Amino acid sequence: MPIIAYRAKQSSETAGTGTLVLSPAASNARSFQAAFGAAARRIQYCIQWSTGFEIGYGDFDGGSPGALTRATILASSNSGGLVSLPAGTKDVFCVVDPAAHEVIAISGTANLALADIGNTVVFSGAAAATLNLPAVAAVPIGAGWLVRNAGAAVLTIDPNASETINGQAVLTLPAGMTAEIKRHGAAWTAMIHGYGRLIGEYVQVAGASLPPLCVWPNGQNLSRSSYAALFAAIGTTYGAGDGATSFGTPDVRGRGLFALDNLGGVAAGRITNAVSGIAGGSLGAVGGDERTGTHGHGVTDPTHGHGVNDPGHLHGIRTANNASFGGGVNAGSDNFQNLDWRGETTAGAATNISIGAAATGIAVQNFAGGASANMPPALICSVALFAGA
Repeated sequence: MPIIAYRAKQSSETAGTGTLVLSPAASNARSFQAAFGAAARRIQYCIQWSTGFEIGYGDFDGGSPGALTRATILASSNSGGLVSLPAGTKDVFCVVDPAAHEVIAISGTANLALADIGNTVVFSGAAAATLNLPAVAAVPIGAGWLVRNAGAAVLTIDPNASETINGQAVLTLPAGMTAEIKRHGAAWTAMIHGYGRLIGEYVQVAGASLPPLCVWPNGQNLSRSSYAALFAAIGTTYGAGDGATSFGTPDVRGRGLFALDNLGGVAAGRITNAVSGIAGGSLGAVGGDERTGTHGHGVTDPTHGHGVNDPGHLHGIRTANNASFGGGVNAGSDNFQNLDWRGETTAGAATNISIGAAATGIAVQNFAGGASANMPPALICSVALFAGA
């Protein structure tokens, strides 16, 4: 049967009203030192024997088996007053009531002791620090701490030796986040609470102000140490920064966000590099244009004509006696008045006019440019990236 968290049980043979000298804990119980550490501290106790009891606050000296000095009596079988203990064996219990948990304030690297089990740890440091946990085997199953990072830097929670927390060597707790740390078997488990967002989540907001614990995803480089949680989440997918101390962020300025085409490992073929120019299966791939290509059908007409071919022809005249004009004809004494005029078509005088055919030379071209709008109805808002710091 597991030992109940926060509870310790020893015994004492001390009689009277003085300091109780404690006996070692039984094998099925936890000692005061195991529960609260080796440092002296105020605890709540209960002494019980067959005919009476006493409940109060006392000071445990941190020893093994240790001693307990009674200070304030809360209730007793002596009408609420200090009891003069009888001879014989008395059971001495120590219980930390939930309402009596302490708040442990730290501002830098600190070590948690068994005495701190059940308490709340609040970190307020401005620089990154580490909170070291005790050996998990010394902590009751289900017991642990509530750790809140109220500072401005990352708090690293580091288990003892090679032990793990959430299966990892360390847990990075960003500013503003809270971890509920419990022993689970031979390891630690932590439940992370914060703003209800995941590290690396895009946050759309209607206003212009940057939300708490967020950064602008505008392609900027950030410190790998100051934003350790975000770096752990996205790595160098969006740029390696200087390759050592910084890393790149996504640049979503003026861009819509689309799911990976191979989300879950199977490509849908809806966004491909061959068609859109965007590698839809590659995280962080970018592309697209707010313009769509225009097209037109131009006409090229290098001019054309219909030529006339006329090799020449002649229409002559002659008289009744076959006199003809041309070359100094002698009309006689009657001055042409008695001539019989007749029309004559000169042999070979056909017009021979022909109209030449000509191709138009007209050509229609297709072309594309980049001038027309390619924007659906839209509303511009701010997009932030939750970094936890």
